[in-house]
Amino acid sequence: MNCCPFCFNEKQYTIISLIQELSEESGDCNICGTKNTEIVKTTEVADFFTPLFDIYEVKPGAETKNTLHHEFQDKWKIFSEGAKPNLNKLLRNIVDQSVNSSYSNLLNTHNVQFNFIEQNEFENDWDQLKTEIKEKNRFFFRAFKPDELEEILMKNESIYKQGKDFYRARLCDSKAGLPENKMGKPPRKKATSGRANPSGIPYLYLSLDEDTVLHEVKAFHYDFVSIARFKTEKDLKILSLTAPDLYENDPFMEGNLKKTLSAIQFLETLEQELAKPLRRNDSILEYLPTQYICELAKNLGFDGIEYSSTLYTGGTNIAVFNDERLSIDKLKVVEIKNVSVESEEIQYDS
Repeated sequence: MNCCPFCFNEKQYTIISLIQELSEESGDCNICGTKNTEIVKTTEVADFFTPLFDIYEVKPGAETKNTLHHEFQDKWKIFSEGAKPNLNKLLRNIVDQSVNSSYSNLLNTHNVQFNFIEQNEFENDWDQLKTEIKEKNRFFFRAFKPDELEEILMKNESIYKQGKDFYRARLCDSKAGLPENKMGKPPRKKATSGRANPSGIPYLYLSLDEDTVLHEVKAFHYDFVSIARFKTEKDLKILSLTAPDLYENDPFMEGNLKKTLSAIQFLETLEQELAKPLRRNDSILEYLPTQYICELAKNLGFDGIEYSSTLYTGGTNIAVFNDERLSIDKLKVVEIKNVSVESEEIQYDS
């Protein structure tokens, strides 16, 4: 059985280039049906699928719609539309040539799941940084590799175009609300340490919608809340931690897959730490690692950093470093009429 460059999505540059380099003949492709094209035997590309097979396993229990076919095509977007009718045939042929017999189980079920667990160099470096910045060296680090971190951050850029709306809320004492000049970031002298900003360096904390800011301000029954709608006057270059996209990467690039997976796991950990709600008894030392990340992002040219809200499911928060790119477009006051509270019993070890 043979395959050709047209079997693969046009963004899969690595394997397409490999086929073009290895091909020694032209013919009709057995998979996508392209006529008179460069072809290679599937044995020539089989080894490149091994890292992908290795990050999946069969999930016990009831069957779902998660087939390996679905994972490779709909998520990774590896193959072209022309190859889809014969995709199972291609994968079966590749698996049959593999020395790992367990791969056959992945093709014989509708119940595969992503399962990547490996020692993560970025996570290890992050743990070392947290210890060092809190306990040993505040400004000069020996245990951290900033160059590798910078590379990860620069790949997660998100642009908010001019005219985009953001929201900020503050509790107020009456229906009169707060004036516009009280809805921006706090003065430097009043800027206490937060998870993103260091003491004395205020950031403008915003959200993408009104529901999120009402939860973030922790409004309660009959509170009055001033809500300002900000609008971007210039594009904002944001470091996004909300959804690092694994599937936008080329899984066949040498050494790329596991490093990409490790980087994404690290970014998810970073977002969780940045999004943790502040507690009254928190030590400001706990904020230092995430403050360092924000300062690094600012130094790399980002205008802010976005992360998911832990107080409102589906909400997104943004810490803006430079508020000169935004202005208040609308100001209003609302009164809180209802608050829903959920609780969970704490289980103690007996």
